[in-house]
Amino acid sequence: MPFVRLTIADEKLPAATQETLAAGITALLESNLRKVPETTVIEVKLVPADSWFVDARRHPGTTGAHLEVGITVGSNSAEEKATFMSNAYQILADTLGALPPAVYVALYEINGESYGVNGRSQLARHREREQR
Repeated sequence: MPFVRLTIADEKLPAATQETLAAGITALLESNLRKVPETTVIEVKLVPADSWFVDARRHPGTTGAHLEVGITVGSNSAEEKATFMSNAYQILADTLGALPPAVYVALYEINGESYGVNGRSQLARHREREQR
């Protein structure tokens, strides 16, 4: 049930490329972190390339990217998270081409009492599944 924000330093990134990234990240979330595609939301945010700096400078010929994923605390092991980060970076590189020297993939772990979908917290959803 993650919410994902993918920021890309290319205001003209084609819609088809954005869709390829969304599909690839959704598939990784399912295979690497056991997340349900039906409740996975991805926002692709395009920003100007000239606003992206690494080491206080621009890197022409590269496409900056930052991937943020909200997940519930304790829902994944360190190994699962590391695998996802590595695979997500690879999808970014394969899809966007040359990347700058620093590209972050951040998994934000949020308490299940404070994180939910469709008006129900993750904690409440977990309890409902246990009662079935």
